[in-house]
Amino acid sequence: MKKKMISMMLAAVMTVTLAACGSKEAPAPEETPAKTEAPEEAQAPQDQPAGQTGEANIYLLPKSTTSNYWRTVMAGAEAAAQELGITITTLAPTDESADGQVTCIQQAVNAGATAIVVAPIDADALINACKEAQDAGVAIVLVDSMINSEDYSVAYATDNYQAGVLAARCMAEGIGNAGKVYIQNSVAASSTCVDREQGFTDTMEKEFPEIEILGTVFSNNDSLTAANQTADIITANQDIAGIYSCNANTGTGVGTSVKESGKDIKIVSIDSNSDLIAFLEEQVVTNLILQSPYAMGYEGVKGAYSLSSGEEMPHEVIDTGVTMADFENKDTEEIQKLFYPLGK
Repeated sequence: MKKKMISMMLAAVMTVTLAACGSKEAPAPEETPAKTEAPEEAQAPQDQPAGQTGEANIYLLPKSTTSNYWRTVMAGAEAAAQELGITITTLAPTDESADGQVTCIQQAVNAGATAIVVAPIDADALINACKEAQDAGVAIVLVDSMINSEDYSVAYATDNYQAGVLAARCMAEGIGNAGKVYIQNSVAASSTCVDREQGFTDTMEKEFPEIEILGTVFSNNDSLTAANQTADIITANQDIAGIYSCNANTGTGVGTSVKESGKDIKIVSIDSNSDLIAFLEEQVVTNLILQSPYAMGYEGVKGAYSLSSGEEMPHEVIDTGVTMADFENKDTEEIQKLFYPLGK
């Protein structure tokens, strides 16, 4: 009965999400910031024949095109392209799978890409495709997430380990440095999710020994799954003090179940969406750790253009930063811009 109520509640509140690991909940808008095509339809821009002009031919490969988070990445990328006077082509797998993203990389290479800006869906599954692209002379620029190899030129991403550190400190403050907490994670294969959990657990162990982490569950980036898992966790642990959510989809499910339970359980979540913003205003959620997806897209295309122009760049990961939002600062200009980067 409880899970049925959760399903009904989620259906009522679910909206477009801002999530570091992608989303499947909202349809793509009729107009996207950059040209978007299904993988099987990928083509080189008609006004820039592949491999013939010597000009930048940049492809953007987000994890999906259907959530506000990735639309924000795309908007930043398009803004950079407009400044540079170039056209970029956006490809994303319709099923949000690693295999589909590998196909996108291969098609971009075949279409004469000079650089590919990619947010890897899987840290291991993308390694070979990135290596093969670089071997073919195509620069690989990573945004948002990493691969488990050095087969890229430069990366622009959140330091997800440090995001987990900040989340742990926020949680500790919220529960008085002692108590039991649970980790509600998203996708086990994602480097972002792994790093966010590791930063959290390491910080709790080193700085807050009186806080006990009961365990971790994975929702596979599904809000309803996260809601049901959270309901089970609360039932089995009546004295639980806090729950850490590693992305927005998961956070939506956690917030829904905690609100329904009526218990004073502190929630710290990474990323935001309209549901989490509402939960923060209702003080169901304690803290939101916000990334800068617009900056990732913008800097990613800038870097790709420089590499396409023959400029040498340091092989490094450039941190695009995180910001903490809570009930006290939620209405400030800085936080509002991070909540609504594309406008309300």
